[in-house]
Amino acid sequence: MAIEKPEIDPYLFESQFRAFKIFVEEQKHVPFVSFASHRYIDEEENYKFVVNMKAREELSFETWKKSDIGNGNIILSVIKSIEIEKNNLVRWQNRYGETARPHNPLYVALNDPDKLKSIETCFYQLYSLLSG
Repeated sequence: MAIEKPEIDPYLFESQFRAFKIFVEEQKHVPFVSFASHRYIDEEENYKFVVNMKAREELSFETWKKSDIGNGNIILSVIKSIEIEKNNLVRWQNRYGETARPHNPLYVALNDPDKLKSIETCFYQLYSLLSG
């Protein structure tokens, strides 16, 4: 089964890109030349690279050992990698109660040895594949 390539309407794309360009130029009063060199893009979007780097630092999966499975250290590093102060990529803050947090099952697992071992095994295997 062949995967179909999505079709992009050239007129619609050009129209939307033009609107985007006007918007960005109005925000900083600087001509839009490229995504890499515009102050608006840098201020509004490039923080995501910083969040990613901080999350990877907190996760530090390269240091995980198989013997860590079940002691809570893996889950705690995953939680720390999510709960980065300027992380608005995942709405992790406790605004609507603890159980509404998307990563609440990680906190629950810290008090359930079977869940803890199961989840940490999953994370360990996933990151072992990625780093191997």
